[in-house]
Amino acid sequence: MNQPQILFQGELGVHPVPRLLNHLYDQEQTGRLALAQEGISKAVFLVQGIPAYVESTLRDETLGRYLVKQGKISEEDFEKSLELMMSENLQQGAALVKLGKLKPKELYQVMKSQTLHKISTAFSFQEGQYRFYSETEFLSRITRFEFAFHHLLKDGVYHYFPEESLDRELNLLGTRPLDGLENYRQRLELFKLTDPELEFSKAIDGSKTLADLINLEPAYPFARKLIYLFALCGLIGPEGKTVSRIRELAPARRRFWSEPKGS
Repeated sequence: MNQPQILFQGELGVHPVPRLLNHLYDQEQTGRLALAQEGISKAVFLVQGIPAYVESTLRDETLGRYLVKQGKISEEDFEKSLELMMSENLQQGAALVKLGKLKPKELYQVMKSQTLHKISTAFSFQEGQYRFYSETEFLSRITRFEFAFHHLLKDGVYHYFPEESLDRELNLLGTRPLDGLENYRQRLELFKLTDPELEFSKAIDGSKTLADLINLEPAYPFARKLIYLFALCGLIGPEGKTVSRIRELAPARRRFWSEPKGS
Protein backbone atom coordinates (compact mmCIF):
# COMPACT_ATOMS: atom_id res chain seq x y z
CA MET A 1 0.00 0.00 0.00
CA ASN A 2 1.34 3.45 -0.92
CA GLN A 3 2.06 5.81 1.94
CA PRO A 4 -0.14 8.94 1.86
CA GLN A 5 1.67 12.09 0.77
CA ILE A 6 1.90 14.99 3.21
CA LEU A 7 1.09 18.13 1.21
CA PHE A 8 1.44 20.63 4.04
CA GLN A 9 1.50 20.96 7.81
CA GLY A 10 1.79 23.64 10.44
CA GLU A 11 0.33 25.45 13.44
CA LEU A 12 -3.38 26.17 13.93
CA GLY A 13 -2.47 29.46 15.57
CA VAL A 14 -1.08 30.54 12.18
CA HIS A 15 -3.59 28.84 9.88
CA PRO A 16 -6.97 28.38 11.62
CA VAL A 17 -9.40 25.62 10.65
CA PRO A 18 -11.72 27.80 8.49
CA ARG A 19 -8.76 28.92 6.38
CA LEU A 20 -7.49 25.35 6.01
CA LEU A 21 -10.87 24.04 4.90
CA ASN A 22 -11.47 26.92 2.51
CA HIS A 23 -8.02 26.43 0.96
CA LEU A 24 -8.69 22.71 0.46
CA TYR A 25 -12.09 23.53 -1.04
CA ASP A 26 -10.56 26.01 -3.48
CA GLN A 27 -7.94 23.41 -4.46
CA GLU A 28 -10.56 20.61 -4.71
CA GLN A 29 -8.28 18.34 -2.69
CA THR A 30 -9.14 14.78 -1.73
CA GLY A 31 -7.47 13.52 1.43
CA ARG A 32 -7.29 13.68 5.20
CA LEU A 33 -6.85 16.80 7.32
CA ALA A 34 -5.50 15.73 10.72
CA LEU A 35 -5.90 18.18 13.60
CA ALA A 36 -4.54 17.99 17.15
CA GLN A 37 -4.96 20.19 20.21
CA GLU A 38 -4.21 19.40 23.85
CA GLY A 39 -4.47 15.63 23.46
CA ILE A 40 -7.58 15.77 21.27
CA SER A 41 -7.30 14.61 17.67
CA LYS A 42 -9.65 14.78 14.72
CA ALA A 43 -9.33 13.68 11.13
CA VAL A 44 -11.52 15.36 8.52
CA PHE A 45 -11.81 13.38 5.28
CA LEU A 46 -12.42 15.50 2.18
CA VAL A 47 -13.62 14.52 -1.29
CA GLN A 48 -12.81 17.12 -3.94
CA GLY A 49 -12.46 19.75 -1.25
CA ILE A 50 -15.70 19.06 0.63
CA PRO A 51 -15.65 17.38 4.07
CA ALA A 52 -17.43 14.03 3.90
CA TYR A 53 -16.57 12.23 7.15
CA VAL A 54 -14.81 12.81 10.49
CA GLU A 55 -13.01 10.67 13.04
CA SER A 56 -12.58 12.03 16.56
CA THR A 57 -10.95 10.88 19.79
CA LEU A 58 -13.58 12.71 21.85
CA ARG A 59 -15.86 10.18 23.56
CA ASP A 60 -18.61 12.80 23.79
CA GLU A 61 -18.77 12.84 19.99
CA THR A 62 -19.67 9.19 19.52
CA LEU A 63 -23.11 8.64 18.00
CA GLY A 64 -24.67 7.49 21.25
CA ARG A 65 -23.35 10.40 23.30
CA TYR A 66 -24.40 12.83 20.59
CA LEU A 67 -27.96 11.46 20.68
CA VAL A 68 -28.09 11.67 24.48
CA LYS A 69 -27.05 15.34 24.31
CA GLN A 70 -29.68 15.96 21.65
CA GLY A 71 -32.33 14.37 23.86
CA LYS A 72 -33.03 11.71 21.24
CA ILE A 73 -32.23 8.78 23.54
CA SER A 74 -31.88 8.34 27.30
CA GLU A 75 -28.79 7.39 29.28
CA GLU A 76 -30.39 3.97 29.80
CA ASP A 77 -30.83 3.57 26.03
CA PHE A 78 -27.18 4.48 25.60
CA GLU A 79 -26.03 1.83 28.08
CA LYS A 80 -28.24 -0.83 26.47
CA SER A 81 -26.78 0.00 23.05
CA LEU A 82 -23.27 -0.53 24.45
CA GLU A 83 -24.24 -3.94 25.80
CA LEU A 84 -25.73 -4.94 22.44
CA MET A 85 -22.65 -3.69 20.59
CA MET A 86 -20.43 -5.88 22.76
CA SER A 87 -22.63 -8.99 22.68
CA GLU A 88 -23.45 -8.95 18.95
CA ASN A 89 -20.44 -7.07 17.53
CA LEU A 90 -22.58 -4.24 16.14
CA GLN A 91 -21.91 -0.61 15.44
CA GLN A 92 -23.81 1.73 17.73
CA GLY A 93 -26.20 2.95 15.05
CA ALA A 94 -27.19 -0.62 14.19
CA ALA A 95 -27.59 -1.42 17.90
CA LEU A 96 -29.92 1.54 18.41
CA VAL A 97 -32.00 0.48 15.41
CA LYS A 98 -32.25 -3.06 16.76
CA LEU A 99 -33.36 -1.68 20.13
CA GLY A 100 -36.07 0.32 18.35
CA LYS A 101 -34.60 3.68 19.40
CA LEU A 102 -33.94 4.70 15.80
CA LYS A 103 -35.77 3.81 12.63
CA PRO A 104 -33.58 2.45 9.81
CA LYS A 105 -34.51 5.43 7.64
CA GLU A 106 -33.46 7.82 10.43
CA LEU A 107 -29.98 6.39 10.87
CA TYR A 108 -28.34 8.05 7.84
CA GLN A 109 -29.68 11.52 8.68
CA VAL A 110 -28.73 11.16 12.35
CA MET A 111 -25.20 10.15 11.39
CA LYS A 112 -25.01 13.02 8.91
CA SER A 113 -26.07 15.47 11.62
CA GLN A 114 -23.49 13.99 14.00
CA THR A 115 -20.78 14.32 11.35
CA LEU A 116 -21.64 17.98 10.73
CA HIS A 117 -21.42 18.56 14.49
CA LYS A 118 -17.97 16.93 14.66
CA ILE A 119 -16.72 19.07 11.76
CA SER A 120 -18.15 22.26 13.24
CA THR A 121 -16.63 21.68 16.68
CA ALA A 122 -13.21 21.33 15.02
CA PHE A 123 -13.43 25.09 14.33
CA SER A 124 -12.86 25.58 18.08
CA PHE A 125 -9.28 24.26 17.76
CA GLN A 126 -7.21 27.37 18.42
CA GLU A 127 -3.71 26.22 19.37
CA GLY A 128 -2.36 22.97 18.02
CA GLN A 129 -1.07 21.40 14.83
CA TYR A 130 -2.42 20.25 11.50
CA ARG A 131 -1.24 18.05 8.68
CA PHE A 132 -2.92 17.34 5.34
CA TYR A 133 -2.43 13.97 3.61
CA SER A 134 -3.28 13.55 -0.06
CA GLU A 135 -4.86 10.09 -0.20
CA THR A 136 -7.86 8.15 -1.46
CA GLU A 137 -7.60 4.88 0.52
CA PHE A 138 -10.34 5.96 2.93
CA LEU A 139 -12.97 6.20 0.18
CA SER A 140 -13.65 2.46 0.36
CA ARG A 141 -14.17 2.34 4.14
CA ILE A 142 -16.06 5.48 5.20
CA THR A 143 -19.69 6.43 5.01
CA ARG A 144 -19.63 9.55 2.83
CA PHE A 145 -21.99 12.41 3.61
CA GLU A 146 -22.77 15.29 1.28
CA PHE A 147 -22.68 18.82 2.67
CA ALA A 148 -23.09 22.27 1.13
CA PHE A 149 -19.60 23.60 1.82
CA HIS A 150 -20.46 27.24 2.52
CA HIS A 151 -23.28 26.23 4.87
CA LEU A 152 -20.80 24.03 6.75
CA LEU A 153 -18.25 26.85 6.89
CA LYS A 154 -20.84 29.30 8.19
CA ASP A 155 -22.04 26.88 10.88
CA GLY A 156 -18.50 26.36 12.19
CA VAL A 157 -17.58 30.05 12.21
CA TYR A 158 -20.87 31.20 13.74
CA HIS A 159 -20.97 28.65 16.56
CA TYR A 160 -17.44 27.48 17.36
CA PHE A 161 -14.72 29.76 15.95
CA PRO A 162 -13.00 31.48 18.94
CA GLU A 163 -13.39 35.24 19.26
CA GLU A 164 -9.63 35.72 19.61
CA SER A 165 -9.00 33.87 16.35
CA LEU A 166 -11.75 35.82 14.62
CA ASP A 167 -10.29 39.16 15.69
CA ARG A 168 -6.78 38.10 14.63
CA GLU A 169 -8.01 37.17 11.16
CA LEU A 170 -10.08 40.35 10.76
CA ASN A 171 -7.02 42.45 11.55
CA LEU A 172 -5.56 41.22 8.26
CA LEU A 173 -8.19 43.29 6.42
CA GLY A 174 -6.51 46.58 7.32
CA THR A 175 -8.16 49.99 7.52
CA ARG A 176 -9.24 50.71 3.94
CA PRO A 177 -12.95 50.66 2.99
CA LEU A 178 -14.31 47.18 2.23
CA ASP A 179 -16.08 46.46 -1.02
CA GLY A 180 -17.41 43.48 -2.91
CA LEU A 181 -15.42 41.73 -5.62
CA GLU A 182 -16.83 40.70 -8.98
CA ASN A 183 -20.15 38.84 -8.70
CA TYR A 184 -20.38 39.69 -4.99
CA ARG A 185 -24.19 39.84 -4.97
CA GLN A 186 -24.61 36.59 -6.90
CA ARG A 187 -22.12 34.71 -4.71
CA LEU A 188 -24.00 35.67 -1.54
CA GLU A 189 -26.45 32.91 -2.46
CA LEU A 190 -23.81 30.36 -1.42
CA PHE A 191 -24.42 31.17 2.24
CA LYS A 192 -28.24 31.00 2.35
CA LEU A 193 -28.38 34.30 4.22
CA THR A 194 -31.24 35.41 6.43
CA ASP A 195 -33.00 38.71 5.71
CA PRO A 196 -30.98 40.60 8.36
CA GLU A 197 -27.74 39.15 6.95
CA LEU A 198 -28.72 40.19 3.42
CA GLU A 199 -29.54 43.65 4.72
CA PHE A 200 -26.13 43.90 6.37
CA SER A 201 -24.36 42.70 3.22
CA LYS A 202 -25.61 45.82 1.42
CA ALA A 203 -23.59 47.96 3.84
CA ILE A 204 -20.38 46.51 2.35
CA ASP A 205 -20.36 48.95 -0.55
CA GLY A 206 -16.92 50.54 -0.59
CA SER A 207 -17.85 53.42 1.70
CA LYS A 208 -17.18 51.79 5.08
CA THR A 209 -14.06 50.41 6.76
CA LEU A 210 -13.95 47.32 8.93
CA ALA A 211 -14.32 49.53 12.00
CA ASP A 212 -17.35 51.25 10.49
CA LEU A 213 -19.01 47.92 9.77
CA ILE A 214 -18.24 46.54 13.23
CA ASN A 215 -19.94 49.62 14.69
CA LEU A 216 -23.16 48.23 13.17
CA GLU A 217 -23.03 45.21 15.49
CA PRO A 218 -25.74 46.42 17.88
CA ALA A 219 -28.20 45.96 15.01
CA TYR A 220 -26.30 43.06 13.35
CA PRO A 221 -24.64 40.93 16.08
CA PHE A 222 -23.23 38.55 13.46
CA ALA A 223 -21.38 41.34 11.61
CA ARG A 224 -17.76 40.34 12.33
CA LYS A 225 -18.40 36.68 11.56
CA LEU A 226 -20.10 37.47 8.27
CA ILE A 227 -17.36 39.90 7.23
CA TYR A 228 -14.79 37.20 7.95
CA LEU A 229 -16.68 34.59 5.93
CA PHE A 230 -17.00 36.93 2.96
CA ALA A 231 -13.32 37.90 3.06
CA LEU A 232 -12.19 34.30 3.59
CA CYS A 233 -14.15 33.13 0.54
CA GLY A 234 -12.95 35.99 -1.63
CA LEU A 235 -16.24 37.90 -1.87
CA ILE A 236 -14.98 41.16 -0.33
CA GLY A 237 -11.75 42.97 0.40
CA PRO A 238 -10.19 46.40 0.90
CA GLU A 239 -11.27 48.54 -2.05
CA GLY A 240 -12.64 45.41 -3.70
CA LYS A 241 -9.35 43.48 -3.73
CA THR A 242 -8.80 39.96 -2.39
CA VAL A 243 -6.76 39.68 0.81
CA SER A 244 -4.47 36.74 0.14
CA ARG A 245 -3.19 36.68 3.74
CA ILE A 246 -6.62 35.67 5.02
CA ARG A 247 -7.06 32.95 2.37
CA GLU A 248 -3.70 31.36 1.66
CA LEU A 249 -1.21 29.17 3.54
CA ALA A 250 2.37 30.26 4.12
CA PRO A 251 5.13 27.71 4.85
CA ALA A 252 4.82 26.41 8.40
CA ARG A 253 7.02 24.57 10.89
CA ARG A 254 7.34 20.81 11.12
CA ARG A 255 5.83 19.38 14.27
CA PHE A 256 3.21 16.76 14.91
CA TRP A 257 1.45 14.26 17.19
CA SER A 258 -0.25 10.86 17.39
CA GLU A 259 -2.97 9.99 14.87
CA PRO A 260 -6.70 9.96 15.76
CA LYS A 261 -8.21 6.50 16.04
CA GLY A 262 -11.67 7.21 17.37
CA SER A 263 -14.94 7.59 15.48
